[in-house]
Amino acid sequence: MLRLSFLLSLFFLFSNSYAQNDLEWNESYKLSLSDFKSPSQEIGNLNQYTLFSAISLEFKYLMSSYEFMATKNFNDKIISVMKRDAAYLIAPDTLFAHQLIAFTQFEFDFAELCARKIRKKIYEEKKAFSNANLLQQVYDGYYQEFVNKLSLYAKQCDLGRKKELLESLHKEILVELNQYKEFCKTCKPTKNRK
Repeated sequence: MLRLSFLLSLFFLFSNSYAQNDLEWNESYKLSLSDFKSPSQEIGNLNQYTLFSAISLEFKYLMSSYEFMATKNFNDKIISVMKRDAAYLIAPDTLFAHQLIAFTQFEFDFAELCARKIRKKIYEEKKAFSNANLLQQVYDGYYQEFVNKLSLYAKQCDLGRKKELLESLHKEILVELNQYKEFCKTCKPTKNRK
């Protein structure tokens, strides 16, 4: 009995630390330096800078064929997430580090916008007899758009060093994000009546 409780304790310890590592996008949460937990992180007395945000779009679902046929809303299956233990930044000083954090917050909000676009497209196009290929095609298309636009934004605003430009781009993303509020992870979209 003692061995079983020890194993259960270990399971909860590891599952809890895993859950603490994954930071899902949340409208009210703002990133801080403490969210970058990789040992590769370094700030101060450097003449270089690097950012690895470890932000991604994840698409996870496991269901029977019948469940798949009956499911139209995949909002909770598509998440934007930051892997804290993989995220790091390298900056010459604290001010620069905060500019990189501001860009990472922009990236996180942009990832959620792309997740909402994927959710909406799937909601509109998935029919009872659609197969999983449709979902994968939608996801792949928007993920590629996310990657391409993000690299363009990173270059345009120099990973947040061009503060005014980053703020302008961020405002645009937040406005667009609000236009897709029906497709947040926990939302249930209204049914189209034609």
